[in-house]
Amino acid sequence: MTAPLTLILAGGGTGGHLTPGLAVATELRERAPDARVVFVGSDRPIDQRLLAGQERRVLSPLPLRSAWRSPARFAWAWWQAHRQARALLAEVGPHVVCGLGGLASIPLIRAACQAGLPTLLLEQNVIPGRANRWLARSAHRVCVSFRETIDLLPHPDRCRLTGNPVRPAFASLAKVGSGPVTNPSTVLILGGSQGAQPLNNALLAQLPESPAVWKNFHWVHQTGDTATDELRDAYLRAGLSAEVAAFFPDLERRLPQAAVVVTRAGATTLAELACAGVASLLVPYPQAADDHQRANARAYSVQRAAVVVEQEGAKPFPRRLAETLTDLLTDPEARKELAGHLRQLAHPQAAARVVDELCLAAGRS
Repeated sequence: MTAPLTLILAGGGTGGHLTPGLAVATELRERAPDARVVFVGSDRPIDQRLLAGQERRVLSPLPLRSAWRSPARFAWAWWQAHRQARALLAEVGPHVVCGLGGLASIPLIRAACQAGLPTLLLEQNVIPGRANRWLARSAHRVCVSFRETIDLLPHPDRCRLTGNPVRPAFASLAKVGSGPVTNPSTVLILGGSQGAQPLNNALLAQLPESPAVWKNFHWVHQTGDTATDELRDAYLRAGLSAEVAAFFPDLERRLPQAAVVVTRAGATTLAELACAGVASLLVPYPQAADDHQRANARAYSVQRAAVVVEQEGAKPFPRRLAETLTDLLTDPEARKELAGHLRQLAHPQAAARVVDELCLAAGRS
């Protein structure tokens, strides 16, 4: 009798890495309820929150920022993490190991490759992350979200275009018959965990002189950990209907109601937006590693699937953001065209395709 499939998902530290992993885990358990899934990565608060209820392990962190200042300290940390990874592989006995990206994925994927275990990587962004660029030299398969990524990796023949796995609640938005709301009436502002403050500040600067058309919409603003009360008061003073909170746990319900979404250009957010098929105004986070958010946004904008506003420019960013947003709010046909092009880029079956690859690698096809 064949033993139940055991999968390790390695990596974390950001929602962009963890959310696709959770989607893959859900899909695998749907197919094989007896499958065992173990998450291995960092112990950051976001890992603790998103992986609550999951079986997970933590490896010693790698102090990458101090690698040049203290090579000996980094070498010791690397040896510790690699030793823990080898011990964990021996304990868990996975049939396949999947890297979710980020520094936290490196020790386990390297140990798995050295042990001869099948390994697979998920690359969410157009520009591959540094961890995946290195690990792709020895991994058996790399599942990518953008076709442009394939030529940026060392073994293009090992790449598969699967799309970026999204949670079932978002994937279902792309099903036939679940088209966009006829008259969406909401403006949805999503800053993300790192990039919320510049968007918050831009809205605070523009709300006192908000155009009349802004009053035709209900505003839903996810602020992150900053300026929540200040923004709530600013919307009230501007006479706008608004709901302001640090975090909204039900975006899958709110996205179809949005006439426009203003957001960063993280790959997981973009994959969810594509499934929802909603007009999007993207503001790439300029401090993202390798400027990957700008590349993500460009991949959508060249397909006429999103409008992009950069934080840098001759005119102050708050004014440019407000002007572009106002143009979209006064042009329903432009919004409809953007939403239609964006939905064409959706990959609602991405999690299933990744699981296909995992099962094939594990000899369970």
